[in-house]
Amino acid sequence: IFTILFLLISSYGADEADLTEGEKAETGKKFLARLKNIFLVSSAVVLVINILQLMGVWLFPWDFTKTITFNTIGTSNALALFFGLTFVLVFATLYGKKMDASLTQKLLMIYVLILAIVLILMRFWLAFAGVGAATLLLLLAEFSYKKNDGLRQIILPMLVVIVSLFFIIWNFFPFASLRFLPSFNLPPEVTPSPSATWSIVKQTTNESLKNFLVGSGPVSFQYQYGLYRVSELNLTSFWSVRFVQGFNALLTHLIDWGVLGTLMWFLFLLAALRQALKRAKTQLPIGLGLVYLILILFFYPQNAVLYFFIFVFAAMLCNPLSGGEQ
Repeated sequence: IFTILFLLISSYGADEADLTEGEKAETGKKFLARLKNIFLVSSAVVLVINILQLMGVWLFPWDFTKTITFNTIGTSNALALFFGLTFVLVFATLYGKKMDASLTQKLLMIYVLILAIVLILMRFWLAFAGVGAATLLLLLAEFSYKKNDGLRQIILPMLVVIVSLFFIIWNFFPFASLRFLPSFNLPPEVTPSPSATWSIVKQTTNESLKNFLVGSGPVSFQYQYGLYRVSELNLTSFWSVRFVQGFNALLTHLIDWGVLGTLMWFLFLLAALRQALKRAKTQLPIGLGLVYLILILFFYPQNAVLYFFIFVFAAMLCNPLSGGEQ
C-alpha cells in the first residue's frame, strides 16, 4: 500500500509535457502545498483528540480507549515522535519567512508553541533528539543557501537546540528535579535491549542461507524472540512477555527481511535523502521531516503511521514538479 502511495504521489504531473516550466512550477507548488495543508490540518485534529485523551477526557465510547495510553498513532512515545515531526515541519516552514500579520502565520506560530509545550509535557528524549538535529540542519541549510548572517536569525533555532539538548541529557542523567514542570506522567515503554536484539538477529540469520538473505518472514520477530531470547529473562517479570519488535526498526527488519531486504530499504532511504539534498532550496521542511523520520529508525521500533510519512515525504521530494535539481 505504501509503495502504491509513493508511486501515485511521486508521478503526479509527470505527464504534463505541454506545460511551460513556469506553469509546471506553479502546478507543483499548489499540489505540494495542498498535501502540506492536509498534513497540518490532520495533525491538528490528532493533537486535539490525543491531548484530551491524555487529560482524561474520553472522546470514544469503547472501554479500551478510556486510558491515557490509548492514542490514534500507536504508543505514547510514537505519539510524541509524531508531535516532534509536526513541530519540525511547522517550525521550518515559519523560519526564514518575514513576519507579517496574516492569519495563517499567526495560527502556525500558535500551533508550534502548543507543540513545544506538549513535547515538554511528554518528555520523550528521542523526539527532542530529532527536533534538535533537524533544527541544526535547518540552520546549516539557511546559512548555506540564503547566507543569513544576522544574530536574530539564529536565536530562536539555537533556543530550540538548547532546550532539546537539556531534555536529552536530563533523560539519561537527571541532574535536577523538574517537579516545577507539569508532566503527563506516561508509563515507560519496554523493548528488548540492543544487545538482546542483536543476539536474536545473529541466531536467526545463522539458521539458514534463506534467513540470512531474505529473513524469517514479515512480522516474525515475536516467533524468533520466543526461540532465542536469553534464559535470564525467566527470572524477571518479563518472563512471559513476547515482544513483537526489537530495539529498533532496522534490527527488526534484519530478522524479518534479511540482509537483502534491509539493504534495499537502506538504498531507498539513501535515494530519498539524496532527493532531500537536491530539493533543499525549495522543499526544506519536507526534507527535514524525512531526516527526522530516518533518524528515528535507529532508536525506535517500527510504527505504521511514521512509516507512512516516510513514503509520503520521499514521494513529495521525488515528484518532478517539486522544484530543484532532477
